Amino acid sequence: MPSRARYSLHVSTAETGLAPTVSSPEPVCGAGIPAARERGGAAPVTAGGSCLWLALEEDMNYSHFITAVSAARKASPIRLLTELMQKSPPSLISLAGGAPNPNTFPFKMATITTGDGTAVEIGEDLMKRALQYSASAGIPELLSWLKDLQKSLHNPPTAKYSPDQGQMEICVTTGSQEGLSKVRLKAEYIVASVKC
Repeated sequence: MPSRARYSLHVSTAETGLAPTVSSPEPVCGAGIPAARERGGAAPVTAGGSCLWLALEEDMNYSHFITAVSAARKASPIRLLTELMQKSPPSLISLAGGAPNPNTFPFKMATITTGDGTAVEIGEDLMKRALQYSASAGIPELLSWLKDLQKSLHNPPTAKYSPDQGQMEICVTTGSQEGLSKVRLKAEYIVASVKC
């Protein structure tokens, strides 16, 4: 099993109503950060009643950056049916997940012209797919493309892990604010190395 980075997350139970699932470090004031950075390894940060230890080691388990609320989420049985439906033959019309009959969709096809004049054709089959419910994480082809992009640009070590070891996963969200809400608690601050 690959080595893991040293860090832990303390989650205040008052903020979430859930019990913390990871260990709590000793809080260190912001003044201690430069010394910790000089020594290398874990750098403690205290903000908003929660403590986050960040490590700059090559191999990290990013699952510890998920909030207790997000980690406690369970997949909805209806959403699991959507994933099963995607693997079924096109002739199946399932009433289990509430998916509408694609033959009743108001749009059959479309042509979109980009700024440089390129025409993008969206045929009938692709239009039916675009207007239908998909898996919660996103359309499988888009997820696959995004994973390949992450691997080529960032080479995350968790991409090589097995699912039970915390393998890298990607989820498409409706926007950056929703994505940020999955990795931080309501009263927490975010520390960034560049101005946001």
